[in-house]
Amino acid sequence: MLNLVIVTRQFPYGKSETFLESEILILSKYFKSITIYPSTSSIDVRELPSNVFVNNLICKDYENKFKWCLKAIMTLHFYKIIFTNFSKILSLKKAKELFKYLVSYTIYSNKLPTLISENNNNLIYSYWYNAFVDSFCEHNKAGRKIVTRVHRGDLYEEISQLCFFPGRECSITKVDRVFSISDDGYSYLKNKYNTNNISVSKLGAIDNNFIAKSSSSNKFSIVSVSNVIAVKNVGLIASVIKKFSKKNPGVEIVWNHFGDGDMLPEIKKDIYNENLENLKSIFHGRVSNKKIFEFYSNNAVDVLINLSSSEGIPVSMMEAISFGIPILATDVGGVSEIVNEKTGFLIDLETNQNVICNYLKKMYDNPKDRMEVRNYWLANYSASTNYKKFAEELVLLSQI
Repeated sequence: MLNLVIVTRQFPYGKSETFLESEILILSKYFKSITIYPSTSSIDVRELPSNVFVNNLICKDYENKFKWCLKAIMTLHFYKIIFTNFSKILSLKKAKELFKYLVSYTIYSNKLPTLISENNNNLIYSYWYNAFVDSFCEHNKAGRKIVTRVHRGDLYEEISQLCFFPGRECSITKVDRVFSISDDGYSYLKNKYNTNNISVSKLGAIDNNFIAKSSSSNKFSIVSVSNVIAVKNVGLIASVIKKFSKKNPGVEIVWNHFGDGDMLPEIKKDIYNENLENLKSIFHGRVSNKKIFEFYSNNAVDVLINLSSSEGIPVSMMEAISFGIPILATDVGGVSEIVNEKTGFLIDLETNQNVICNYLKKMYDNPKDRMEVRNYWLANYSASTNYKKFAEELVLLSQI
């Protein structure tokens, strides 16, 4: 069996990149060993299969940013990138973002020789298309193979921090395979770069073998799962739910939100101040996938709502439909690939709150067939199916 290297932002440390938890279980069955190189660490470490190991080569130095800031400004590459993209970084905010990218690029470039020497001919798999991929493609003199996934913030230029990707024009033709997690992402990359090394490899949710129950008469349970940041529009969800509650005083409504962020305190304050008798709002903060699955298994859930202004293709939606929970979501990114007439309702990003309330009422009055919702998940977003196929593709690339 072959060995695999995975470069992550933080996984298995911390609580982010939760979607890798189920993927790593499948990958571990196809490779003799897997070594993960995270960029940052924390005291929280998730459980891993016995043949998956963590190497702190990168994150040991990543925290010493001052040292690497000095090293970055002493490289020719630093000035080359600034000169090439000067007209795109005239704001202080963008200048700072480009500087952060260049510091990361410098760290990765310095650690690459060790990473490569430690792993012989192992396939390198970057979970994000970031400075690591650009650096690897620039310095890969030994001709080692590299693949990368691409999601949302590392895919769509217009919503990225810089509104452009400094090294992508050069690196994308050198990556052995770019795996988009959605058909929309695939089309975006093909139209922009017109290369033949792009494929679709969808993420997936594990099977909990359970269909969440619906609420009893005169009750309606709404769930949302996301970080509480501007692009996720959780404040809009709160406004819609308040309006829906006022329009339907005879219905007991419960809203459970999973996720946290800087905007959460203000949203909580706003919705609690409304003091609506028929609305109960519960904010769980950031929790593990396991906790969300337990919630779906032990509570009635009538709809998952997502009103984001930008998405890749949310794993939270895959997880919801695996439990037969229908979805109401904005038609952005790859969302239309998972939300359709079988699984819920798509709404335009500019849809007003009254219309969104009408959709919620429609879902209250005429619930979707939960088995049909789950069957769509089974056919398209099963972790065991999608990650098995992905693992087989990685094995094949390793052998070429």
